[in-house]
Amino acid sequence: MKKNGLITAFAIVLFVGIGIYLFAKSIGFFDSNLSPIAQSDIPQVLHLSEQPVIPNSLDIITVEKYDDKFLFPSVRIKYKDGIVLNLYTSSIAYKDMDIENILIEGHEIEWYRSNDKHAYVTKFNRLTYAFDFLPNMKDQVENYIRSLK
Repeated sequence: MKKNGLITAFAIVLFVGIGIYLFAKSIGFFDSNLSPIAQSDIPQVLHLSEQPVIPNSLDIITVEKYDDKFLFPSVRIKYKDGIVLNLYTSSIAYKDMDIENILIEGHEIEWYRSNDKHAYVTKFNRLTYAFDFLPNMKDQVENYIRSLK
C-alpha cells in the first residue's frame, strides 16, 4: 500500500511540475532577454525620437536589445576591439568597483574600476552611455567619448 501511495504522490508532483514548466515556457519565462537588432532599431527600443550618437559605428560587431519586461529596455553594442557600450534611459551603477569622477572634454564621467575591468559611465542627450572595457583599452574608450558631440 505504501508503494502505491508513493507512486501516486510522485505522479502528482511530476504532473504539476510539467504543468508549471509548460506554463512558464508559454509566457516566455525561459526566453533569453537579449535579442539581436539592427542599429537603426535603437530609437524604437529606447523610445527615442531620433538615432542616438553611436561612437565608431564602423567597428560594431553586434547590437542587441535587452528587455526583461520588468525594467526599462537597454541596448548592448559590442565592438571589434572588445569594448561594450550599453545604452540606458535611466542611471546605472556598478557594484563592488572603485569609483572616481573625472572629466573628458566636457563630459562628466563616473570611472568604475576593479583589477580586471573598467567602466566609464556618462550621460549624453538624455541617455546613459556605459562603456565596459579592459584596462588596456582606456585610451580607445576616451576617444569614443570625445566623439559624443
